[in-house]
Amino acid sequence: MKEKKKSAFELFESVIRFIRTLEDLIEFIADLFGENKSLSEVVEDAIASGGRWEYKICSVYKSEEAFRWFRENMIREHGVAGLIFKQKIGEWYFLHHLFVKEDKKELIFGIDKPYFVVKVKKIEDEFLDIFGDKDLLVLN
Repeated sequence: MKEKKKSAFELFESVIRFIRTLEDLIEFIADLFGENKSLSEVVEDAIASGGRWEYKICSVYKSEEAFRWFRENMIREHGVAGLIFKQKIGEWYFLHHLFVKEDKKELIFGIDKPYFVVKVKKIEDEFLDIFGDKDLLVLN
C-alpha cells in the first residue's frame, strides 16, 4: 500500500512538540525548505486550521511594521520577549516574528501562538542597522 504524502501542516504538527529553542526552529525551517515545502504553505495550512499565524510578501520591510506587529500581538505574560530571526535564502530575506521566554531558553511557538513571517527582497537600512551583524533581535 502506497503511503499518503504528509501535508505541510501534518509535517508541522508531527514536529512542533520538539521545537523549544531557536536552534530547533532554524532546523525545522531548514527541513521544510530542504524538502521543497514552502513556508507559506505551512503558514496557510496553520491559518486554515484556526492558527494565529500570518505570512506576508513585500518589496521593502521597515522596522515600524515589525514593531507594530509585536504591539498588536503581544503575549501578556510576565517574562515574555519578542524575537525576530532574519534568514537569507537566495535573494530573499525571511523575517520570523515570534515570542520567547525572557531567559531566551524556550520559544513560545505553536499553532495557537502568534507567529509572523515576512518574505522580502529588501530590508530598510535603518532596520538592518538595528540588526547589525546579527541575525537575531530580542525585543524586551
